[in-house]
Amino acid sequence: MIKLIVGNVENLNGYKKIGITKDLSEIDDGECLEIRGVDICNYLHISEIEKYISELCKKVSHGGTISIGGYDIWLLQQSKNSISLEDLNHLMFPNPSLNIKGAYTLNYIANLMFKNGIIIKNKYCDETNFVISGVRA
Repeated sequence: MIKLIVGNVENLNGYKKIGITKDLSEIDDGECLEIRGVDICNYLHISEIEKYISELCKKVSHGGTISIGGYDIWLLQQSKNSISLEDLNHLMFPNPSLNIKGAYTLNYIANLMFKNGIIIKNKYCDETNFVISGVRA
């Protein structure tokens, strides 16, 4: 069993880190005890997010955990009154080389996870981001 980090975050001791565009076929279904992808939604286009999350959920062992997150477009929209356009753009696109492609809502991603056999255990939001954690049934 492996612990996997997906996305543009620092590696943690004891975890294998892969990038967002990495082909998931080298990881067996059910091989991961834990997957942490707390910013992956930022790097997935609307046309690819459902398939990627479905594939990612398959990699979690039964009873294993998965955390998925990113910018929440609804929270960003709500904060637009208290944040300048320049600051909002800097938040959404902090570094042009990061290639941010999307922002979704917490509920949209939670529903995708649930449809793929994940029992949602925790939903967390701050001012602009969300993280959803769950266990594969």
